[in-house]
Amino acid sequence: MVQAYAALDRINTLHLSDEPSSPDDILNIPLHKLLPCDLDEADLRSQMTVLVERILCKRIPFFTEVEDEVLWHIPHEYTQVSSKKSQLVGFKLIYKTSLYSEKQEF
Repeated sequence: MVQAYAALDRINTLHLSDEPSSPDDILNIPLHKLLPCDLDEADLRSQMTVLVERILCKRIPFFTEVEDEVLWHIPHEYTQVSSKKSQLVGFKLIYKTSLYSEKQEF
């Protein structure tokens, strides 16, 4: 017997297409859209700084005094939504024998 669960999406993805991109669409993306810009580099530097601060506080006893000043969670656009507990949805029980048959119940 197998018990299956799924988590409901907390972040809305309805604006995304279900259609796969064709190779031609991908080849037509301008290169400057794929390369990091100055803002991307500044954001990466900021995030790496936070990670180094965490490592220093965890590994070097001297820095434990400033541990309260360290940012332990890097904020992002989905911080508020993803901080909520996931809502789990249970499926019917699936017997192992039905996993190998063509007729599966979910």
